[in-house]
Amino acid sequence: MKITHIETIRIDEKPQIIWVNIHTDKGIVGLGETWYAPTVVESAIHDHFGPLLIGRDPRKVELHWHSMFTLSDHAGFGGAEMRAISAIDMALWDIKGQDAGVPIYELLGGAVRERIRVYATGLPYSGFIKYVNQLLDKGITAMKFGPTIPLALASDGQFLSPKDLDIAIQPIKEIRDAVGNKIQIANDGHGKWTLPVAIRIAQAMEPYEIMWQEDLMPVHNPNALKELQKHSSLAIDTEGSGLQIPHRDKLSLVQFSTGNNDAYIVQPNRKSYKAPNIVKILENAKITKIGHYLRYDVSGLEYFLKCNVKNIFDTKIASKLCRTYSQNHGLKDLALEFCGKKLDKRLGSSDWNKNLNELTDAQLQYCSNDVVSLEVTHTEITYLVGDRDNLYYVGSSPGTLPEIVRLKLDGSIKTIKKSSDIVFNEKFFSKPEQICFQTTENEVAYANYYPPTNPDFIGLENEKPPLLVLSHGGPTSSCTTALNLKQVQYFTSRGFAVVDVNYRGSTGFGKVYRDSLKGNWGVYDMDDCISAAHFLADKGLVDRARLIIKGGSAGGYTTINALTFRDDFAVGATYYGIADLSVFIGDTHKFESKYLESLIGPYCENKNLYYERSAINYTNQLSCPMIIFQGSEDKIVPPSQAEMISNALKKKLIPYSYILFEGEQHGFRKSENIIKSQEAELFFYGKILGFTPRDKIAHIKIENSKFLQTE
Repeated sequence: MKITHIETIRIDEKPQIIWVNIHTDKGIVGLGETWYAPTVVESAIHDHFGPLLIGRDPRKVELHWHSMFTLSDHAGFGGAEMRAISAIDMALWDIKGQDAGVPIYELLGGAVRERIRVYATGLPYSGFIKYVNQLLDKGITAMKFGPTIPLALASDGQFLSPKDLDIAIQPIKEIRDAVGNKIQIANDGHGKWTLPVAIRIAQAMEPYEIMWQEDLMPVHNPNALKELQKHSSLAIDTEGSGLQIPHRDKLSLVQFSTGNNDAYIVQPNRKSYKAPNIVKILENAKITKIGHYLRYDVSGLEYFLKCNVKNIFDTKIASKLCRTYSQNHGLKDLALEFCGKKLDKRLGSSDWNKNLNELTDAQLQYCSNDVVSLEVTHTEITYLVGDRDNLYYVGSSPGTLPEIVRLKLDGSIKTIKKSSDIVFNEKFFSKPEQICFQTTENEVAYANYYPPTNPDFIGLENEKPPLLVLSHGGPTSSCTTALNLKQVQYFTSRGFAVVDVNYRGSTGFGKVYRDSLKGNWGVYDMDDCISAAHFLADKGLVDRARLIIKGGSAGGYTTINALTFRDDFAVGATYYGIADLSVFIGDTHKFESKYLESLIGPYCENKNLYYERSAINYTNQLSCPMIIFQGSEDKIVPPSQAEMISNALKKKLIPYSYILFEGEQHGFRKSENIIKSQEAELFFYGKILGFTPRDKIAHIKIENSKFLQTE
């Protein structure tokens, strides 16, 4: 069967819709359609894509899609070309279904449900209550429209006045007044707004139980989208010059935090005290206002701003109800116990009536400390167990080390045991940014990115930092956002950027993502680590010439492979990594040997694959300096693996260091060995990349050092 010609149809009654008929020599005609800019779409169909399709087999749908998509990639994957591809794709699937004599859904895997809910799009700006009732009469109980879209044009999405926002949500108010919750409402923003305006829109619509907010901001800004999702609660605090309730000295400052370790400090107009945006937030019952001893703050806010503060969570009251083991319920006590933070309250009686730009850094730090300290305690929870009345888990966060926590079923929480009582200066902590990036096979992978952070040093103006890529072990475990002093913060505080990669096969991203490593270990893990490095280099965040990869155990295997089969990295470090899978499967204990059957396949039937994915068999491709760490008593990855790769590096005259720790197993336990390995790693990177660490660290022997390019 072949495509003979393509027909496009337009009618006056629907001027923005175009239909596409694809005719075949078998007499089968496939129908597709698309919307908007029909003249341009029509041209793209006939002039751009038609020559690719005429005379071809219409049943090769995927081939044709890729051909059309590749032809249009210069256009940025959008606009008329993509709409044309969409319409053609529908028609091709229609032909394939007719030819096979089955519905298209059968070709796509079969039905999974008998019914699917739909919604109506669009709302007239007059007579919309009548329109909504018509939808309900037809049995349609959900709708979507975009009342804010026209308002974005005036300021390019940068500004939305309170008056215009009220106008935008008026139809939603009237619909709710007329039909209540009989119909669900979704709002479409068409990606028109900046983050601050998007937050205001979302918060203003929350009382009306919006079904979803669609594309309030451009979809290519994932960080802003993530930030928008956080604003269902916020911490709040105020500053004034007196404590006479309610007729005290005037309200001076209002502080908010949305849980991202940032504080927003607002100074109300002290003459009029008109603050409509703050009032909307305070009166929005959908937003939980978290604060400590809020009687004082709420009284001032309601008195001066003439509002009714709704949905309050007072941490002092919660502490008195739950922390019956203690008489200390101040925020200072809670911050120290749950967050490991020491709050300085000495500036509480400062003069807060100055203009914001006249406040000292110490004052600004003070007035932001309270709201920042009211953030979520734990972002990572592991080892969850429970009894009849309690749950116990190990909790951690980007700013706190792991600790054993008891959570009572009434909601009270208590730290049972901390992993360390050391109080760290969080100014030195690099905060993770979760990134999603394109990788091989036209798929995506995930990682946590940490920028270099040290308040005592500033990088050179024209220099980008080196990047340390971390490949976790397992390999089907995952990296987390928990505070990692050894692997992450040690290096970010010394000028390195770090990316901790959750390559395909990592847990936490769904079963399909986890299972994707089956049969692909040694390929996908390596590809994703490299793709993460290229992603950050392409964004201009790191130095492409100074990429480093590091990993332990399975992560060490990934590291060795990346340094052998690819030339993307300048240097690498492997901790008890695997160089030869065929030897490893015989040397390791039985539990680990069976693990490889799911990751690569049964050994007897896949000997060639085990050979091909073992770097030791391709040492002719080795060209990258490497530092190797190994425990002498390691039963999972025996020292023979480290010796293999170090011998290969020696023969190739490539600079390397091999450090064997006597008595250590799979993962080092002795503090002196952990310190030595960290310092040796930093020293080795410095020698290879041509810098001298500021730390006073012991020098290590580097074999083949005379071949160092930096010397």
